[in-house]
Amino acid sequence: MGPESGALCVVDINDGKMTRIKPYDYDTEHTDAHCNPWKIEARGKTFKPPQRINLTHFGLAYKTRVYSPNRVLYPLKRVDWDPKGERNPQNRGKSGYVRISWDEAAQICADELKRIKETYGPEAVLCQSDMHGEGKHVAPSHGCPNRLLSLMGGYTLQMRNMDSWEGWYWGAKHVWGCEPVGQQAPRTNLIPDIAKHSESLLFWGCDPEVTPLGFGGHLPTLLCYWFTELGIKSIYICPDLNYGAAIHADKWIPILPNTDAALQLAIAYQWITNETYDKEYIAKHAYGFDKFVDYVLGKEDGIPKTPAWASEKCGVAEWTIKALARHWAKKIVSILHGNGGSFIRGPYSSEPARLEIMLLGMQGLGKPGVHQAKMIEWNMWAKTYPVPFTPKFLPPMPHCADPLRPVDGDLPEELNMKRFCLTPEQEERAPELIELFKQLPAPKQFIPRCLVHKAITEGHAEWYGMHCFSTSQVPKENNYRLPTNKYQFEKMVYPRPGLSRVHMIWSSAPCNVTCWNDGNLFIDAYRHPDIETFVVQHPWMENDCYFADLILPVLTKHEMNDLGNDYSSGVFQSIYLEEPCIEPRGESLSDFDVCAKVAEKLGPEYYDVYTGKLSEKERVRFFYKATGLEEHMSWEEFQEKKIFVLPIDEE
Repeated sequence: MGPESGALCVVDINDGKMTRIKPYDYDTEHTDAHCNPWKIEARGKTFKPPQRINLTHFGLAYKTRVYSPNRVLYPLKRVDWDPKGERNPQNRGKSGYVRISWDEAAQICADELKRIKETYGPEAVLCQSDMHGEGKHVAPSHGCPNRLLSLMGGYTLQMRNMDSWEGWYWGAKHVWGCEPVGQQAPRTNLIPDIAKHSESLLFWGCDPEVTPLGFGGHLPTLLCYWFTELGIKSIYICPDLNYGAAIHADKWIPILPNTDAALQLAIAYQWITNETYDKEYIAKHAYGFDKFVDYVLGKEDGIPKTPAWASEKCGVAEWTIKALARHWAKKIVSILHGNGGSFIRGPYSSEPARLEIMLLGMQGLGKPGVHQAKMIEWNMWAKTYPVPFTPKFLPPMPHCADPLRPVDGDLPEELNMKRFCLTPEQEERAPELIELFKQLPAPKQFIPRCLVHKAITEGHAEWYGMHCFSTSQVPKENNYRLPTNKYQFEKMVYPRPGLSRVHMIWSSAPCNVTCWNDGNLFIDAYRHPDIETFVVQHPWMENDCYFADLILPVLTKHEMNDLGNDYSSGVFQSIYLEEPCIEPRGESLSDFDVCAKVAEKLGPEYYDVYTGKLSEKERVRFFYKATGLEEHMSWEEFQEKKIFVLPIDEE
């Protein structure tokens, strides 16, 4: 998942075809001598991670994606869409496609971009190019069209809403801060501390057997087995008997979806009325607790939040609520999440997020064994990690994309949303990349991803905040990020005064119909007569692709050169060289080269700036140079060994 490459693998090739994908085995003679492998010792037992990549079944079976019958192998045009005549937007999703040449496809796309700009203004092009996809750096899955559209003077950005952390971002941040997304930070060595001190774990809306599979590997599975071996009890609170609960739970508490706040309030009621919370901690570390007590006891609204009251709402038996409250008050308890699942992404998810932090505070948050910890994304926004694989140094990896750029003037410069820019150190190491990474004009306006369909079908949308995707902020000293929660309450509109509505869409993230809110409304939006042109670049014919007018074929990461990084699988962190396993299938190109084809048709003034006059292999070479790893391993040695494993910080 971009912008990290993920856990590395070894691919067997026979007669030019991929035949098998295997986990990468570390050279233990080297890592034992030079990389300080980590371990956790607790309660007389030792946990050592396997000295191989815990590759998930998605990774092991990925050749089925490479050779999928759904691969888009050639440029395609919708049969009844004529850019010089009838466009028939009402038939999107119904019409078939005809194969065309790359020359024709790139020319059509370039002509439409110029026509739309001249007719309505550059902001009439909506760029859908945000977040999850294959993790690639020199030709990222998302963000390449943004750079080209910036060269044309700007565009309308589809801004990713805080879907992964919705409740934490809108709720928890206003209880305990914790930039950038409202989950516990910092979180150094939380897992070792939990192993040593916690007596019970609440897996609240968490499935450690499934959720981590798209983010890293199977290490969370092994840790869960070890927690059980240590005698730590696992309690799962979730509507479904998920895989984690089925395998690891000592107790499963089924709950009606999106009713967690009622259960949490009833637990607080039990603690307050029985005086089983940490009064000293609350007195020293919290304010506003008296108002919370008044609400829980019903003094504010006349409704005491008793277990009986909660049981009717959440479906958990009254006696189970009382037993859970007693157990939590008596034991040392941490809460574990993936990111929170539907618990943190549903309507009003800000409420369970706020309440969880309050409950943790009532039991002495930060004391040994009392934490909020995650089973995924251990390296994200962290200088030191909850699992002890923090490296002695972390090479900054360039990422040639601009997917989350805020509109100029929306935010003060001090927030520095420059996650995808070169650092001064990288510019000094690799001046060859300066032109490629030169910051281009920003988007003219944006629409949150969850409101794109409404903005198109109604021609107008309003919302609060979201003009900064706060994870894009470059941290200051000691990993400090400036708070962004005050910007959540600024009202935003589409279209902005004096700017055009959207009339063309270019997507490299075509999954709104199937993966986002109200897929049927997205279908209506894509068929709306205002949308004159819909271009998609993607490896597979799936999801939103069926509604596109022009489909441009993209190759997979197994068909290109890249500089990869594994920062989150949990055993070691590494930088590795990725080389094509096979020739590109059909006429597919990398995401970067798809946009370069269009830039070429726009003219040399676009093509030269867009590409930086660098080939794919040159970008890989200079990206390695920019990381600073040449101080530890020469480019020639890296080409031979293909991997640099980062030594772990002994502290």
